[in-house]
Amino acid sequence: MTIYYIRKSGWDGNDGLSPISSSYGVGPWLTIDKANTTCVNGDTVYIGSGSYTGEDITPSDDGVTFIGDIEGTYTGDAGLILIRGVGITAGKTYTTVKCVCCEGDYTGTTYGVYVAAANCVIDSCRIKGRARVLSNCYPFTIKNSAIGIALSHELSLYCIGVNNDLNIYFCTIHQISSADGYAIDLRQTSATANIRFKNNIVISHRDYYLLYLDTNTAGDYSLWDFDYNYYTYTSGSFIVGDSICNTLAEWQSSGSKDLNSFEGSDPTGTDYYHLVDGNTLCDGSGIDLNIYYDIDLDSRPSTHLDIGCDQFNITSSGSIVSDANISGLKSQTLTSDANIYATNQQTILSNAKVTPPTSPDPFRFREVSIPVSSFSLKTKDESKTVLLDAKLKHDCNHNLSGTKYTLNTCPRCLGKGFYFDIKFSPGGDIITINEEEKLLQELVKVILTSKGNNPYHKEFGSVVSDSIGMLQEEGFREAKLKQSIIEAVLRLKYLQRERITMGYKFSLKELIDKIQKIEIYEIENNPTWLGFKVQVSTVEGEMAILQGSVAL
Repeated sequence: MTIYYIRKSGWDGNDGLSPISSSYGVGPWLTIDKANTTCVNGDTVYIGSGSYTGEDITPSDDGVTFIGDIEGTYTGDAGLILIRGVGITAGKTYTTVKCVCCEGDYTGTTYGVYVAAANCVIDSCRIKGRARVLSNCYPFTIKNSAIGIALSHELSLYCIGVNNDLNIYFCTIHQISSADGYAIDLRQTSATANIRFKNNIVISHRDYYLLYLDTNTAGDYSLWDFDYNYYTYTSGSFIVGDSICNTLAEWQSSGSKDLNSFEGSDPTGTDYYHLVDGNTLCDGSGIDLNIYYDIDLDSRPSTHLDIGCDQFNITSSGSIVSDANISGLKSQTLTSDANIYATNQQTILSNAKVTPPTSPDPFRFREVSIPVSSFSLKTKDESKTVLLDAKLKHDCNHNLSGTKYTLNTCPRCLGKGFYFDIKFSPGGDIITINEEEKLLQELVKVILTSKGNNPYHKEFGSVVSDSIGMLQEEGFREAKLKQSIIEAVLRLKYLQRERITMGYKFSLKELIDKIQKIEIYEIENNPTWLGFKVQVSTVEGEMAILQGSVAL
């Protein structure tokens, strides 16, 4: 598996193996076409923000993953990735495309996505135009995506010849064209094909059919799983085989589908997919499908899953005015820094009584002072707690369990000349650590090692230690510490991916996915110390928490 990078500042004469051009021929590529013709099964391509509207994602091998780096985590270029379209040709199975905006003119048509191979995944994409999957090109999954949000087209999602699993989750699907056409056309050719359609918004702005659903066996929809969806339509909306259901209620009654679904007015804004504040879909009424991010890569809380591609989150604090009470749609928890977590922005009014919650506030960490030399490291399983110190890497003498190895055969350092991520048994023997312990010890090293001080990896470390001994203005020092930690963790994430290309093996519990939250707080009765707590999620979906304190 090789990781490649594309940036608008790149050059196709580069090797594509680094997001930064460090010397002639070393650095990112410029075009998607270079990745199409170069990448092979198992490779991953990160695309930096910018306009690639004259280019399509059309891999020449199967099993290639294309990821738009909208957050700038891998390439350093944050923002939308605009491409012409996605064209997955016959035989190019297991292609995955994530976080790109398809302009919808693939091969001169209004297709934004055109799939002619099985086991492909479209994830968190903005598709301006149609998405089409050809016969016998299943399993196929599309999730967290906005479909049919621009251009003139007859229908938005067209899946014909469904002979295996079809999964459509958390999508917002529009039919906004003036042309007569369905928003969705699903045609099953095998009675054993599972069609799962959940947590989706379907909107038709035409006095025409919303869904066309058909099967090759008369009336057999037993494997069709439609539920927790939201529909906006006018009349004559559901065609089910040879029957027409004019309302959602008729469709629910005809086949016992969509029993937890509902209907209403268009809940989206001017871009056709972000939810508008105040509508009924901002209430977490979806069902848990183990998908905890949305089209913008915002977190979907497992207890509050909004239907459609957008997870609606209020991030701004409330306003403070005088002489009234606290008002809101739901009872709120008021934290010490007066942030509000609610379905709508609320107003905080003075002279109001704030009642403490009966259970710990989920948005605040408990403040615990831990010496800088050791850290409490917790995983999702709170009982699994370990203490580690911030060891640097150690020179390897290739002597293990009484056997002397050579550099090339040493199982401890793998021929690198040094070893790392270690702990010791009660007898003093070295034990290799992995998974949560390995991730958490690397977090310790990358955050607290002085940047450039590790003799083996100058890129390790942060500037946290630069502030030690310097009493700075309150507020500034907290911000500086937080920013230093963010930069250090993102650097570790990049280094993990770089190590993979060098042959190191990682489990999904060791690979960082994203920073979930960081808290900086003063240590009680000791203003010269600051505590910090960092929570990161792994690719496996586990949470790892690192808590410590530093003297300033």
